[in-house]
Amino acid sequence: MTSIRPATAADTDAVVLLWQEAGLTRPWNDPVADIGRKLQVDDGLFVVAEDADGAIVGTVMAGYDGHRGWIHYLGVRSDQRGTGLGATLVGQAEDALLARGCAKVQLQVRPENTAVLGFYERLGYAPYDAISLGKRLIVDRGAPTIRDGRPGDEGACVELWVAACAARDGHATDGVAERARARFPGAIAWHVADGGDGLEGFALATAPGSGLPSDPVEAPVLGLLAVAPDRQTRGLGTDLLRASVDELAALGHPRAVLHALTDNTRAVRLYEREGWRPFGEPTEHPLLHRPMLTYVRELPIPRSRADPGRGD
Repeated sequence: MTSIRPATAADTDAVVLLWQEAGLTRPWNDPVADIGRKLQVDDGLFVVAEDADGAIVGTVMAGYDGHRGWIHYLGVRSDQRGTGLGATLVGQAEDALLARGCAKVQLQVRPENTAVLGFYERLGYAPYDAISLGKRLIVDRGAPTIRDGRPGDEGACVELWVAACAARDGHATDGVAERARARFPGAIAWHVADGGDGLEGFALATAPGSGLPSDPVEAPVLGLLAVAPDRQTRGLGTDLLRASVDELAALGHPRAVLHALTDNTRAVRLYEREGWRPFGEPTEHPLLHRPMLTYVRELPIPRSRADPGRGD
């Protein structure tokens, strides 16, 4: 049984986790600040869906300025998709807007999320001829630049890796830095998120054959992906992961592999959302002695190779 109720400040952590899983967060938007600002408005237009166990499985945030209504942050937990919960949440937002005298509701869909267009069209929404403009009045923190890693970045990346692992596990583990540092000489794709005053995350891949003996022999290994603990939940890991996928594809690799601790649910959700699929049986992490699973992803064929042109 799922119930819908107004969101509260106590829901913040669970809502941010849901938004991250649903791919709604972006590095330039602080989701915690977004939630806090909306709750300060206190207009009753931000609700969550809660299952029988009290877990938050959906959200929708609406707004009304007296002229048009808007829908933002519609998200449903992955195991609840296809149940009609998304449509129910949209209906809840529409009813609340209508009760306030709202004549028309609008929403925006990012270019990379065109798969959701059919969902909204079934609910009666249609594209309209307008260009969306925006101006940021409060900068939470600028989005970092994703760039290639440089030799001078190695130390900062290792520190990021150690900090991210300690935040994940609740304690530091001897040997983590040394294992990470050993991967850098063999890097074939290395990206960092440069915030201007320091690195906020990085991803590093090494050549095929540099992972486990059970890995696909032709697959490069995305062995390191880390985001600074205070910058997590904003979609930066997604951006770094996609940058790695794009570069490995451009290098001509047909697939890539990575390994994730099975209890690292946040990372597992990210990988599965981005199209990575389990491969083989779990193995034991050699340093942490916890189960980890191999994930494989088929890489997109670069446009120049998939569509070379007619040549005439």
